[in-house]
Amino acid sequence: MGTTSEQRPLCSRKFHCFFNESIASKGALTLRDLDSQKIIGSSRFKCIDEEEGIVEIGWSFLSRDYWGGSYNKAFKRLMINYAL
Repeated sequence: MGTTSEQRPLCSRKFHCFFNESIASKGALTLRDLDSQKIIGSSRFKCIDEEEGIVEIGWSFLSRDYWGGSYNKAFKRLMINYAL
């Protein structure tokens, strides 16, 4: 999930660690296909420096069926606009 290139799947332990950290960050988002209402991925905001207001966006996963389309660019643009 994520980009149009093949990526190695996360092992179960690493995925659970990643998932739990995402939920704990309170910056996790789900991505839905509006037509089907199916969850197609996730992304998140990660606070890098709260005092300076530095936030990283990304940490995204996208269902393979949605790779190579406009979804990744569109939701990253929404996240950037929201952060600004």
